[in-house]
Amino acid sequence: MIKTGKYRNIGERLVLFAVAVPLLIAIIMLPFLRQLPFNVVIVAFIAMAAREMAKMLYRLGFRVHCWPATVIGAVLPALRYLEILFPVLEHYQTLSTSMAVIGLAALALPIFARKWGMKERLFAGIGYLVILFYPGFLGTYAVSFTAYDNGPLVSLLYIVSVQANDSLAWACGVWLGKSRGLVDVSPNKSLQGFLGGLLAGLAVFVIFALVWPDVFALSWYLPLFALAVGCGVILGDLVESLVKRAANVKDSGILIRGRGGVLDSIDSLLFVAPLYYYVLPFIIVE
Repeated sequence: MIKTGKYRNIGERLVLFAVAVPLLIAIIMLPFLRQLPFNVVIVAFIAMAAREMAKMLYRLGFRVHCWPATVIGAVLPALRYLEILFPVLEHYQTLSTSMAVIGLAALALPIFARKWGMKERLFAGIGYLVILFYPGFLGTYAVSFTAYDNGPLVSLLYIVSVQANDSLAWACGVWLGKSRGLVDVSPNKSLQGFLGGLLAGLAVFVIFALVWPDVFALSWYLPLFALAVGCGVILGDLVESLVKRAANVKDSGILIRGRGGVLDSIDSLLFVAPLYYYVLPFIIVE
């Protein structure tokens, strides 16, 4: 029964991979208006992830509601895209100002909810702040990749390297993982899976540097970057696992068959995005 379930899960992941990856690559490579289709997908996914996070936080006692959480999660990535399209908005610090205003409102507005207890009001504000940062603020880094002149290739490297790391780490963990239980938040994680993910990420970096040498630099520090990304991938997964275990749910949602919810699929992408953003200047050929 266990093996049957494992094979079924592998089959579902392969079908998802075969359908979603070509479609996503096509969306990423469309350069229209600084990758408008890709940015629409990012904002939509962040909004759905924020909704899933709201449901888990509500189970934990945070009085957050889905629709406000969805808007709070999506607004920062959407504003970041508008800043890229209209640089004058970045000059006026639209993103940081909006983040400060939303954060202050999230803390202040629950004060006036008379039917709530004091702890409910406090936890509501904290819950919305969590969603504003994760996934909202972290999602702005994924949007920022489209600001580069080679935005489609940069975005593609980001998506492919993280997903290759995550997928091969999962596969190696399933088939070769023996050193399990290293982290009790996610006991199925294994050292073999982590190492397999590192090799996959490094291979993607090298391939991109060889295929597009005028865009990406083939350097000795790529293994260090792959190690940092590998750590970010697994930490992103563990952070979400912590939230799910605390909320006593198996998946963040049921939207993607074989993968759970949207947040289950983009948790590592969110966690790694800031690292990519700040390291990119060192791996891009100017």
